[in-house]
Amino acid sequence: MPSALIVDDMSLRARWMESLLDDMGWQHWRTTASDDALPRADITLVALVPERGNGFELATELSVKGCQRIWLMSDQPGDTDTLWARALGLEGILRIPGPVEPLRNALLTIAG
Repeated sequence: MPSALIVDDMSLRARWMESLLDDMGWQHWRTTASDDALPRADITLVALVPERGNGFELATELSVKGCQRIWLMSDQPGDTDTLWARALGLEGILRIPGPVEPLRNALLTIAG
């Protein structure tokens, strides 16, 4: 069963993602940027625009802590966000919330 770690302090967006992952049969955990104990997951989903801070910086910190396959979540990704994410060694940007089927297909591809 694939697993995901959701790092987001905006509960509505995180609950939307949790609902999608539940429907797909994924195991998942939700945490905030300030948590030190992070479960290991197949992918890590980080808010591009968290309540406080910067998603790019947070994703970089999580990478140093050992999180892998980090994707940023955004409801309005900018034109250069994917380029910045890739330049930092991240996987890319997922539009959250967004059309469910393309996102579901992307998650299935991510899980391999």
